[in-house]
Amino acid sequence: PLQAGPEGGSTKLLGETTNDLVFVPITPCRIIDTRVAGGVIAANTTRHFDVTAVSDYAFQGGAASNCGGAGAAGSFAAAAINFVAVNPNAPGFITAFPFLAPQPLASTLNYVAGDIVANFAIVRLDQGASANEMSVFSFAQTHLVADLVGYYINPVLGEIDCVETTSANITVNALSNGTG
Repeated sequence: PLQAGPEGGSTKLLGETTNDLVFVPITPCRIIDTRVAGGVIAANTTRHFDVTAVSDYAFQGGAASNCGGAGAAGSFAAAAINFVAVNPNAPGFITAFPFLAPQPLASTLNYVAGDIVANFAIVRLDQGASANEMSVFSFAQTHLVADLVGYYINPVLGEIDCVETTSANITVNALSNGTG
């Protein structure tokens, strides 16, 4: 729930499970390499990729593992990814966005012909039932490499475990102070 702020606006409560996300860093791990699997992304096309709930990213040219547990973390809201365009055939850009969502007008990475250039981005992911969570549009033909460096999940609240360390009865008379 949002609370009214001092100026009549709204503020979030710290630790709110429906709005806050927790960043989980991982050792950088390759999840996409079109030089290894899938081939170049053709000019003015969009390719879709699986980012979450993956036991092995090799089918996308990535690591033959679940990237240190990231693939086993279930569906997560966003991914921290370092994208690399490799040898594009003309100047252009890529745009990464949630699977099948409208493509935003902003670019994720800009490149020139023959470039090998990287850019870091946090990409919101589709959390629907589809196997793919991320779409990538490329303006020019290019290979794409993507290394996952972390992800954002909803916070997991554990049970409160209270332990009584001391207990005593204190009697405080009417109209007097007491210390416990």
